[in-house]
Amino acid sequence: MPDFIFSRKADSDIDLLTDYGLENWGERQTRKYLSELYNCFEILSLKPELGRDASEYAPFLQRYNHKAHTIFFEPIDKGIFIVRILGSRQEFENYL
Repeated sequence: MPDFIFSRKADSDIDLLTDYGLENWGERQTRKYLSELYNCFEILSLKPELGRDASEYAPFLQRYNHKAHTIFFEPIDKGIFIVRILGSRQEFENYL
């Protein structure tokens, strides 16, 4: 079964996103957003071809937009390796 694996930075991105969401949107909305985001991870692990090329940042890197965030990932044998989850206002080249 395809799976997704987080880099340390992507794991930290999830923590920051959660903290920000709880502070600004409340628990219910944060849980909903995270659930949607994890659903994207699952879909991408099954169909990594849904991502767009992001090799301008790193070889083999793909990207997929979900609402206010962009998921950067690399396809691996049994799913995807999630490199970063960045907000749309962040300058990607500074974080990849």
